[in-house]
Amino acid sequence: MKEKLYSLIQTLHEKLSSAKPSPSPEKFIIRNEVLVECHISASERELILPQGIRSISGSAFYNLRNVEKVTFPEGLRTIGKSAFGNCYNLKSVRFPESLVSIGESAFAGCEKLTEVYFPKNIRVIEAYAFSRCKSLKKINLKSVAELGKGCFTRCESLEEAILPEQCDIPEECFEYCENLKTVRMPSAMLKIGRDSFRCCSGLKHIVLPSTLRIIERGAFHSCFSLTGIQIPENAETIEKLAFYECRNMSYAVIPSTVKHIGASVFDSCFSLERVSIAEGIDEIPCDMFNHCTGLKAIHIPRGVQKISAMAFADCTALEEITIPETAVSVSDRAFENCPSIRKLTFQELSFRTDEFCSSGLFAFPADAIFCIMQAVSAYQQKSEKDLQNPQIAYVYQYLFRSFLQSPEDVILSDFVHQNLKLMFSSLILIKDESSVRHLLENSSLITKENITDFILYANQKECYEIQVILSEYQHKTLGYDSIADTVRKKFEL
Repeated sequence: MKEKLYSLIQTLHEKLSSAKPSPSPEKFIIRNEVLVECHISASERELILPQGIRSISGSAFYNLRNVEKVTFPEGLRTIGKSAFGNCYNLKSVRFPESLVSIGESAFAGCEKLTEVYFPKNIRVIEAYAFSRCKSLKKINLKSVAELGKGCFTRCESLEEAILPEQCDIPEECFEYCENLKTVRMPSAMLKIGRDSFRCCSGLKHIVLPSTLRIIERGAFHSCFSLTGIQIPENAETIEKLAFYECRNMSYAVIPSTVKHIGASVFDSCFSLERVSIAEGIDEIPCDMFNHCTGLKAIHIPRGVQKISAMAFADCTALEEITIPETAVSVSDRAFENCPSIRKLTFQELSFRTDEFCSSGLFAFPADAIFCIMQAVSAYQQKSEKDLQNPQIAYVYQYLFRSFLQSPEDVILSDFVHQNLKLMFSSLILIKDESSVRHLLENSSLITKENITDFILYANQKECYEIQVILSEYQHKTLGYDSIADTVRKKFEL
C-alpha cells in the first residue's frame, strides 16, 4: 500500500516538474509590420524597438512616464497620432533616416525632451506633434516639406528654429515659444499663418523672404521684443492684429504691393516712431495705429480714400499729419485723443471739400481743425467757390462754440475774426438759432458795421427766424429802429 502511494506521488511530481510555465505577454505586439501595442514594466527607462516595423500605431506608447530614451529601427516610416504623447521623462530621440511622417501630437507633452534629430527624408510633421515640449531648445527642419498646425506651440525653452526652404508656416506653429530668439525663415514661402509667432516675446529680429504674399491674423501678436518690421516687396495682404502689441517696435515699412491691411495691425505698438506706407492701399483701417504713443508724424499715402474709426486714437505724441487729396472719408473718431497735433499738410487742396468736411473734420482735435479750416478758407479765396454748405457750417458752429469757451485762445480768436463773415453766414445757413443767440449774448463780434449784411443774407436764404433775432438785436443793442429801417438804409430808400 505504501509502495503504491509512493509511486503515485513520484509520478505526480514528475508531471509537475515537466509542465511548462504559462506564457508571459509579448513585450511588443506587431501586426503587419505595425507596432500596435507594448507591455513593459514601470521600471524600464530605455526602449529599443524591434527591427522589421514600418509604422508605430497611434497611442502605442502613450503616457509611459518613466521612459527616458527610445531607439528606433531603420525601416520605420511613420509614427502615429499621440504615439509617445505625455512620455514626461523622455529626454532625447534620434529618428532613423527612413522616417517620413510624424503624426498629430505624437510627442506632445514630452516635457523633458531636449533634443530631436530630424532625418533628411522626413516630409511631414503633423499638428501639435511636439507641442508642450517645454525643454526643447533647438530644431532643424530644413528637409521638411509640410508642417502642421501648432506643431511646436508652447515649447517654452525653444531658442532657435531653422525652417524648411520651401514651406508655409502654419497657424500657431510657434505660439507661446517665449524664448525663441532666432528664426531662419523659408526662402520660398507664401504665407505666415494665423498666430504662428504669437507671444514669442524673445524674438527681436525677423527677415521675411521676398516670396511672401500673406501675413495672417495675429502672426506676430505680442512679440514684445521685436524691434521693427520691413514687409517685403510682393507681399499683398497683412491681416488684422498681425503686429498687435509689439511694444518695442520702432519702425515699420509697407511696400506698394500691399493692397489690404486689416484692423489693429499696429495697435499698441507703443515705441513705433517711424512708419513708411507706399501708395497701394485705399484705407487706413480701424485701430491700425491705436495707442501708438511714440508716433510723432504720419504721411498718409496718395490713394487712401478712407481713414476709419480709431485709426490713430490715443496717439498722444502725434504732431504732424499729411493728408492726400484722395481722402474723402475720415471717421469722427479717427484721431480721438490726439492732443499734440499741430501741423496738417495737404498734398493738394483739390480734395472733395464737402464730403471731406462732412465726415472727416470732427476726427481732429480743435487745433488741427483750425489748420484744416485755414486751408479751406485759402482754397475758397483762391478758387472763388462758394463753400457755404451745411457740412462746413457745422464745423464753423463747432469753432464758434470753442471760441466762446476759450476766448483767450489767440490762434482761435484770430481765425474767428479773420473769417467772421464766412462763419456767421454758415450759422444762418443751417438755421442755428441757438448758436446765433449765444454768440450775440456772449461776444462783441456782431457790430453796427456788419449786422446789416447778416440780416440781408438771412432774408436772402429765407432764414426769417434768424432775421428777426438779428433785427431785434440791432434794435435793442445797436440802436436801429426796425427791419424796415435796415432795408431802407441798405438801399438808401
